[in-house]
Amino acid sequence: MSKKPKQLDLFIPEAEDLPPFTNRGVTVSIHWLSITFFSDIKNPMTHLLREFFGYDIEDVFDWSEHFFATNHGARGYRALYFGPENIRLYGYPDTGKHCHLEIPGKVIELYGNQKTLDYLKSLKVQEFEWRCTRIDIAFDHVPFTPKDCYDAWQRGDVIAKCHNDSWDWRENAEGNTLYIGSRKSERFIRIYDRRGFTRLELVFKNNWAENFARVITEISPEEWIIQCVGYLRDYVNFISRNSNKPKDSDFKLLPWWDSFVGNSEKIHLDMASKNPNEELKRRLENYLVRMLPTLYVIRHGLDKDINKIVDVSEYLLNKKHIEKLKILQSVR
Repeated sequence: MSKKPKQLDLFIPEAEDLPPFTNRGVTVSIHWLSITFFSDIKNPMTHLLREFFGYDIEDVFDWSEHFFATNHGARGYRALYFGPENIRLYGYPDTGKHCHLEIPGKVIELYGNQKTLDYLKSLKVQEFEWRCTRIDIAFDHVPFTPKDCYDAWQRGDVIAKCHNDSWDWRENAEGNTLYIGSRKSERFIRIYDRRGFTRLELVFKNNWAENFARVITEISPEEWIIQCVGYLRDYVNFISRNSNKPKDSDFKLLPWWDSFVGNSEKIHLDMASKNPNEELKRRLENYLVRMLPTLYVIRHGLDKDINKIVDVSEYLLNKKHIEKLKILQSVR
């Protein structure tokens, strides 16, 4: 167990920009991010410190200077660490080789939504394998209340991709909260007002989170809001139901829901499984692009023939390299 590092006098930058917002004043941003890395801790945590927090980390073993190890584990991991801004890192599992990172909403609010998206993009070009296991999208200052949604749900003025009995309503001194969908499922909605305004959170977990994290890194900033609203509408729509159950193309939106979603169309998230061999090829191609400046320096600074060096280095290959080579040769 590593000792607690001395308190660092770190400059915490303000968010580069505010979360994207609609012309109705609704902001749309990532509010929670959980990632499992199928690697030892040092490489993904060094990458996190460099790409997300902007730390100047030279040695991969220096990651531990920024994490405090508790004296216990959790969730099937033997070690629990608290990192910058109290992010959580779970390491050394009882079985397998992986670690798990949780970045809560308050950290993302501090560093900015775009910083989080850029970090996800940067993971795509790494050699270590990773999988997003949870991602929350927060729609803040929406023009309705949890009670509006609850009353519509009770009337049946809603079309949702969950069972009619899959909901929960809670009231306490802090405010009201409505859950649509089971919190154990891979996709559900939480609507609450305990912050003084209404927030709607669209929660993706496991396969939905993995696919959503892959897609949103390709979304342009101009399309960010309309895409997120489109994925939300694919899960739920609050409608004015008159008699028979309407078809998707026949219903009329409730006024407060219409004022929120505007002209955004439903967007279905592609859940098609990825080809792992093609993914390996893509990762290595991206890694090559990142290595090009170094190769250029070697070629012109040291006057070395790169092709000759590579062709005579077969003796350096280990079992992992040989397996990757066979896979890549099979997908040419």
